[in-house]
Amino acid sequence: MFGMPYLGSKNKIARKIIDILPSAEYFYDCFGGGGAITHCAFLSNKFKKIIYNELNPLIFKSFQMALNGDFKKDQRWISRDDYKKSAKTDPYVNLCFSFGSKINGGYCYSKELEEYKKALHYFIVFDDDSLFKDLFKTDFKFTKTDLKERRLEIQKFLKSLGFKESIYRNHNLENLDRVNEISKLKNIELLNTSYENIKFKENSVIYCDPPYKETTGYKSDFDHNKFYEWARKQNNIFISEYQMPDDFKEILRIEKRVFVDTQKSKTAIEKLFINTNKKEFLNDFK
Repeated sequence: MFGMPYLGSKNKIARKIIDILPSAEYFYDCFGGGGAITHCAFLSNKFKKIIYNELNPLIFKSFQMALNGDFKKDQRWISRDDYKKSAKTDPYVNLCFSFGSKINGGYCYSKELEEYKKALHYFIVFDDDSLFKDLFKTDFKFTKTDLKERRLEIQKFLKSLGFKESIYRNHNLENLDRVNEISKLKNIELLNTSYENIKFKENSVIYCDPPYKETTGYKSDFDHNKFYEWARKQNNIFISEYQMPDDFKEILRIEKRVFVDTQKSKTAIEKLFINTNKKEFLNDFK
């Protein structure tokens, strides 16, 4: 898994994108979002220095805190009411308890499931089994101390008793595990600005994953024409999109499943484009 839980994350296709990119001294992730591409780029060892940029202040703060390891001691249980009060300002609440990995996407658990999830959280994290015993009617005891191992241990046990995954799966703790992986990244420079303000150094690869044009997953006033003009001036730039103007060349396409809502999904074709203003660079992608 790469990066934070995040709507539109490139987690599942990050490796295919990074594999096709050339090596360079610097790698710029200009629309960093959940950091999946930054994470994968770091593990690839193709770049000496990686620069993550994100304009949204809450997303930027979230990635910054994850990189610093600030979530490792934060294991709070967040109720529905807690979420309403602090989701827009508290990165832990937003990352671990938002529905569908959406920023401020609503509380992740239904009212019917919340008490079960709370009981499991208290038992796994705080070793308090009082709520668990009342709801699950069992005297289960952990043999593990690591939180991830305890989570998997109790899930296996409850599954054996016939409980549904919707009851025993701890999405908030899974998200926390994923966020804590980011603290292993090193030598990452962080920027909190708009893409056109970034000053690129020589021997760089520039990657852009802007809000996709004519898609409904994002509420955005992003100026695509302005972005196209800017991108035409850049060298060694790679852009993820569904479609681009004709003077950008498609070099990769990846089929993936995307969720339309909680019940339905569809097939989408992710594409990677380069600009055509540098002929010697273009020759590498005939």
